[in-house]
Amino acid sequence: MLSNRRRSRRNCTLKDAETAAIGLLTEPGARIVLVHGAGISVAAGIPDFRGSRGVYATTSLPKGWRPHDLFSRSKFEANPKPLLGALAAIQSTVETATPTPQHWLASELASRGMLVRCYTQNLDRLEEVAGLRAGPGGELVFLHGALPSAAVLAADSPPGLTGDIVFNDEEVVLSTRAADLAEASVIIVAGTSLEAGTAYGLAADFRGHRIFINVDPAAKPPPRRASAVGNALGETPMDITVVGDVQTFAAAALTALELAPDTAAATAAPPPVKRHRSG
Repeated sequence: MLSNRRRSRRNCTLKDAETAAIGLLTEPGARIVLVHGAGISVAAGIPDFRGSRGVYATTSLPKGWRPHDLFSRSKFEANPKPLLGALAAIQSTVETATPTPQHWLASELASRGMLVRCYTQNLDRLEEVAGLRAGPGGELVFLHGALPSAAVLAADSPPGLTGDIVFNDEEVVLSTRAADLAEASVIIVAGTSLEAGTAYGLAADFRGHRIFINVDPAAKPPPRRASAVGNALGETPMDITVVGDVQTFAAAALTALELAPDTAAATAAPPPVKRHRSG
């Protein structure tokens, strides 16, 4: 059980991650916030942004542009073609993509009433395909917006695009943020290097157990905020860093959930999510 572990920060092997997942997901009353990055969709065939074959590496940028200028509103308004081209390339991979184990883990947590919220940096909407609900009262929040329709991209229409994408130089207003972090006992940050400020802030401000899962460690892990009362379960908060495959962790977590009694669902506020797992 996670509550029996008292070390404030641990680096885990994948085997350790399976043990941590079992303790986390079978502990009565566990309430979870997920933070998803592009790394969770790579297994679905969708490129990430900062990898060697990611969006930044494969998009032709105008002279003088840096990679993150791709999502600058001022740059976009001056020259929309680079971003439109990048999004069209992502759209072509999304058309045939299916949810990964991490997406199904989010869906399973929601169906059991364990998911407080899923904050995703991804544009691909695969969390929705797996059954999470976006919009008011839903479990899913898009930190960077969502992929526009193929019709908008084909029309080369900047006005149609700007309603879907949150640019780097725009502030994201998260109306449920404070309540979500106060309610949760665990935050799982998966598939992100935490270079984006909003996701970093969610992890930095959370006072309960934090699990970071990515193929590469975060360049600058968020510091632990002081907590006089521990987390929502009254435990000593700790950090677990898993440098490894997100999907391996998610598969182990799904197995743990299948073996665990569904005790949280009986007291959950959100309604169950209908799952759409194929096969």
